[in-house]
Amino acid sequence: MSPSEFFAPMAWREALEAALADAHGPARLAPLVGLAWQLRQCEQARALSLRDEAVALIDADAAAGEHGQALARLDLVLAEHLLQTAALEPAATLIQQAMSVFSGLDDSIGQSDACMLLAMVRLDQGRTTEAEANFETAADLARRRGDALRENLARACLARSTVLHDIRLAREPVEFPLPLAQQSPGLRALAEDYRGLCAGLIGDFGRAASHFMAAHEAAQASGQLRLAIVSTTSVGRSFSNLNDNDSALAWFERGLALARPTGWPSSLGQCLMQTAETLRRLGRLEPAQELLREALSVMQPLAGSRAYAINLMYLGRLSANQEQHLAALAYFAQLEARAQVLNHIDFVIDARIGEAQALSQLDRAEDALEMARGTLELARSRSGIDRQIELLRVLANIHERHRLPAPGEMRLGTASLHYLKLALALMTHIQGYTAPGDLLDQLAREYAKTGDFERAYDYSQQASLAREKTHGAEATNRAIALQIHYQTETARAEGEHHRQLALAEVQRAQVLEQTSQTLERLSKVGQEITAHLDAADIFEALNRHVQGLLAAESFALYLMDSDGLGLSTALFIENGQPQPACRVALDDPHAGSARCVRERREVLMLRKPGDDEPDSNLIPGSLDTASRMFAPLLAGERVLGAMTIQSMRPEAYGEREQRIFRTLCAYGAIALDNAHAYAQLQAARDKLVAQEKLASLGALVAGVAHELNTPIGNSLLIAGTLQHQALNFEQKVRAQTLRHSDVSNFVRQSTEAADQLVQGLARAAKLVNSFQEVATDRAAERRRRFDLRGTVQDILSTLMSSFVDAGHRIELDLPEHLTVDGYPGALGQVLTQLVSNALTHGLAGRAQGLIQISAGTPHEGRVVINFRDNGVGLAEANLRRIFDPFFTTQLGQGSSGLGLYICHNIIGSLFGGQISAHSPAGEGLLFVIDLPLTAPK
Repeated sequence: MSPSEFFAPMAWREALEAALADAHGPARLAPLVGLAWQLRQCEQARALSLRDEAVALIDADAAAGEHGQALARLDLVLAEHLLQTAALEPAATLIQQAMSVFSGLDDSIGQSDACMLLAMVRLDQGRTTEAEANFETAADLARRRGDALRENLARACLARSTVLHDIRLAREPVEFPLPLAQQSPGLRALAEDYRGLCAGLIGDFGRAASHFMAAHEAAQASGQLRLAIVSTTSVGRSFSNLNDNDSALAWFERGLALARPTGWPSSLGQCLMQTAETLRRLGRLEPAQELLREALSVMQPLAGSRAYAINLMYLGRLSANQEQHLAALAYFAQLEARAQVLNHIDFVIDARIGEAQALSQLDRAEDALEMARGTLELARSRSGIDRQIELLRVLANIHERHRLPAPGEMRLGTASLHYLKLALALMTHIQGYTAPGDLLDQLAREYAKTGDFERAYDYSQQASLAREKTHGAEATNRAIALQIHYQTETARAEGEHHRQLALAEVQRAQVLEQTSQTLERLSKVGQEITAHLDAADIFEALNRHVQGLLAAESFALYLMDSDGLGLSTALFIENGQPQPACRVALDDPHAGSARCVRERREVLMLRKPGDDEPDSNLIPGSLDTASRMFAPLLAGERVLGAMTIQSMRPEAYGEREQRIFRTLCAYGAIALDNAHAYAQLQAARDKLVAQEKLASLGALVAGVAHELNTPIGNSLLIAGTLQHQALNFEQKVRAQTLRHSDVSNFVRQSTEAADQLVQGLARAAKLVNSFQEVATDRAAERRRRFDLRGTVQDILSTLMSSFVDAGHRIELDLPEHLTVDGYPGALGQVLTQLVSNALTHGLAGRAQGLIQISAGTPHEGRVVINFRDNGVGLAEANLRRIFDPFFTTQLGQGSSGLGLYICHNIIGSLFGGQISAHSPAGEGLLFVIDLPLTAPK
């Protein structure tokens, strides 16, 4: 990779900085040009300063005419500044001049870079067709020169632009060479941003957030400050769509912190308007309006850009919320005009949806209807299902608000009902989609208007369930999003900190070490020490290597007390023998270990030859050593403890020994900090596992409650009918109009009602008994002997509603009288998770799914349970990770990734068995559970 790469990693920028520091006179020109080019976004003021210095060097050179290529590259640096500050035409002029110079010099790479910058200018001007042509030219120029990296950079930018014309392309994103993306953070940033856009366009906001976060990291690593800012707003927008508004606002604030110092209109405007949109969703309309107005003013020079169009859309939505429908109509009309110029179909549809709603509110019913119908046809041909659903709901609302002619294809009672049913039908095509409660309520109202109260009641019940499910899913999504966000950020920060610390120490050792043998040995020592995650193993490794590398009759390792007031020995060895533990107060003026911690530096105490006076501050019973070295164990700014080595020889520790000891202390601090972080992660994982168990029990309760509704409801209805018949019978008796046939009918009907009551209440009692047994087993994890077939039937009875309502069925093939000595509650949790997994992943979106559970005893003392579904199955790559903690194929869609991990732990730890997963092509997913008939004690 050369210094003139379009976006080089930080290591190249550091190398250019070093080269510039060592260069003098004309030799500074090459690193000046390269560094100015690489800093053109991330440190624009310095890039311009470096450019000025380079131009001055060229002007002072007698052979200035030979530097045309360097001057053209420096013109691109200035053009980047003009582009970001929205001086678009001057930027385009400068780029075209540089392009002519590169062309005259037959510099295809220079031409490719100029085309890339010109395309970005055209995008900000709203001249999308020209921008895409420039991206295509840039890719072709790079390809002809064999520069695959630059070619793919241009292809990524082109793919991002073209997907906005036809959202259907987002379902099959363009792929980029993986090794190239791993090598280049610049390409990785653009590729991840494009994938995030595709995921967001099809409504997969959890995956979009992950891609945008990866884009943000790679953009910062490659110096793409504008993309780093834009990606923060994209992450925030994804979290906002997941209803995690706290995380969204945090990301927007991060973006504003990056954008405000630059003053760049596009970057700052996007941060302002995305923050405003989230505030609007939270109902904070006034501050949202202030931010949108500021954004509109900031982005005025970019009136032709997509970002400006987004601001118009947000202003339209805000005006609608404020019931300023004329203003909303005007903003959406402007948005449509801009979207047509940009040829961005998503904006065209969004604008027309807004216009139709505003027209309806302004009582221009016919115009609203015409607008909505036309836009629906456009969405059907060029957009996704989500916008079609939105338009069908708009049409239903228009018909509900106004008296209008019914559509010709209508087959139901009202036009609103017709469109709502179409919307509901489309929702079934979206995997994991839950119909909104307000739509189901609206359906209930429409059916009530037609007199179909039975369906009205059914949809009202569905609406209640949908709201409960949505509320739970939103809460889970927010919790998962926050946990993943926190863990990702923490792990990333800790990992980077440890990497930097280890790198710094290794680099220092490489510079100062006198022999390659010592360097090689220290490297191996560091790998071994930092590989341990258990404190005792770390102590043992440190002691072994200290004894092997240094003269140390005495070695002690202290850890900071929890109160921060003292140090206690975790390891104390003298002449190879463990010594009693001791404690040193942190304010002890004589203790070297306490002093090195207080001063946060190494302390060396050397007794001169001939000085035989004993040390009065010795720990009782310890050696009176002549040479002592102390160093704090530091993890960043945190003090973990201290380490000391001591020798009987005077002046035993010179510069070489100090470097080795310093390096060992650094490795020890890293290893101990890693061990502490690992313990915290284990504790957090255990907490999440416990939460998952509680969630499983909650799902069990919900399932039983649903099952009880039918028999109890039926019994109440029958009892009411019987009461009514008894009253009628009593009235006839009193009126003396009772006939023999009345008595016969009353006896017959009472008998039938009593039979039905007994059957219904017996069914309810059986469900309650099953639930009591399963819930008690589940909550207490009690061990007992149980019949496998009966227990499985009891467990499945509590889950019956889940698969019956979804149109699926379960087949059981279990032997009778097969007794297992183990934990029926834990087995129930495993089966509940497997059923839930099948419904959520394997059978989602499928009709008439089948789950088969069978068991056999192929070997003495063991039982093998097969759990099979006929769903979509699982790819081989995912199958290998199916039992890993936090692994899920539906990140951000309500899945925590812990369910099957918990199943694996239950089968292995409680039952002493094994669980494996198989997915033959086209045959769904098979789980094989191999258990001993008697679980280990």
